Amino acid sequence: MMPAVKKLIILSGPSGVGKGTVCKLLRARMPWLVHPVSLTTRAMREGEQDGREYFFVTREAFIAKRDAGELLESVEYNGALYGTPRAQIDAALAAGQTMLLEIDAEGALALKQLFADDAFLIFLAPPSLEVLLERLKTRGQNCETDIAGRLARAQWEMAQQAKFDAVVTNDLLERSVPAVAALIEAAACQTGQAKA
Repeated sequence: MMPAVKKLIILSGPSGVGKGTVCKLLRARMPWLVHPVSLTTRAMREGEQDGREYFFVTREAFIAKRDAGELLESVEYNGALYGTPRAQIDAALAAGQTMLLEIDAEGALALKQLFADDAFLIFLAPPSLEVLLERLKTRGQNCETDIAGRLARAQWEMAQQAKFDAVVTNDLLERSVPAVAALIEAAACQTGQAKA
C-alpha cells in the first residue's frame, strides 16, 4: 500500500537555524511548491517586503483576524505575534497544491493536530546550540536580550524534535537542502514525480 500523499510540508526549527534560506533554495529548486505567507506584528527587517516574507500588520489588526477565526494557529514570540492565514491553506488544499510552510515548532505542532492526514513536519536543527548562538550574533538583527530569549526558546523547540516526522541538521546548505528536498519529494509525491 502506498503512503498517503502529504500536501502540507512544514519546515520548522529555532530562530537562526536557516529556515528562510533553506525555504528560498527549496522554492527555486521545486517551483511547484506553494508558499503561503504568514502574518506578523514584528518590524520589517532590511530587505524584506510586505506580502513576500510576511504580511506585516499591527497588533490590533492581528488580534482582530485571530479573534475572527481567520488564523489557523498563532503564537507570540519575543514580543511579536505570528500566525498562519486559514484562507491561503484552505484554498491551496482544495486545489490539490503542495505547500511549504516555514513556521515555529509550536505552530507546526498545532497544524499537525489540525491536518494530521495532510501534514508532514520537518525539523531543521542546528549542529549545536553554540553554532546557533553564533549565527544569531553574526546576522546582526538581534540585540543581546533578544538573542537570549531566542536561545531559551530554541532549547524548548529542540526538545520537540521527536514529535516531527523527520529531522535534518543544517550544518552545510549543500547537504541540508538536498536532504530536505528528498523528504518533500517522498512525502508529497507517491510516484516520486512532482506535479506542477
